[in-house]
Amino acid sequence: MGGEDWDEVLAAMNEARDFESGERIVINMGPQHPSTHGVLRLILTLEGETVAEVRAAIGYLHTGIEKNMEYRTWTQGVTFCTRA
Repeated sequence: MGGEDWDEVLAAMNEARDFESGERIVINMGPQHPSTHGVLRLILTLEGETVAEVRAAIGYLHTGIEKNMEYRTWTQGVTFCTRA
């Protein structure tokens, strides 16, 4: 699941709204920080204050640190790792 399925989620919510009279809200939650893109995304469906459904997208963030470290000195590598 990525960002491309958001239209599908909204379409399903519009269909559900036609059949139900309760208060239903869809919230896109995550990622919380720009450097954590692709790690965890939750789409919550709330009915009032109760979570009715959760769709989770769990990803893997690969920054290529190992490849970047191959051509650096130890001092450059330590500095790079603390910033990454």
